[in-house]
Amino acid sequence: MDRVATRLLKAVLVLAVIGAAGCAGGTTVTDEDEGASVTIAVGDTLTVELEANQTTPYRHVLGGVPSQLRLDSYDYKADWAPLGMTGSGGTDVWEFTATEPGSGTLVIELWEEFYLVGNDTEGYAVDQDALQEDRPDQPAGTYRPSAWVVDVVVE
Repeated sequence: MDRVATRLLKAVLVLAVIGAAGCAGGTTVTDEDEGASVTIAVGDTLTVELEANQTTPYRHVLGGVPSQLRLDSYDYKADWAPLGMTGSGGTDVWEFTATEPGSGTLVIELWEEFYLVGNDTEGYAVDQDALQEDRPDQPAGTYRPSAWVVDVVVE
């Protein structure tokens, strides 16, 4: 009976350790949270999930990241679609870690692809020459696309 109790206690301790590791602070924000304020702790993970469709000429681009956040990863996750189906959407996913206390604004812009140079892996930059050529009446550097914005407070 003592062996059974010991094994059971060990199993409970292992599950508690696994559960505690899985409980490391994490917050996920989505399209619906645009304009919100999010409070996280130093060391916590902030995950941003925005609806996207890489079969269109539009791409999300980091427009501003508070100095309190470190970008750890980016991934595009395609939605399930039947074999051969084109044009289905997905989700752009960024993961950040809060590195120090403070606050700032996280901005993710939606740009038309032909104004961008770069790629998903290395990131994008805006081709200001192409933008100015298409929008000659707009002062250089003043055009702003639609943006998803969240205020981040790190405690």
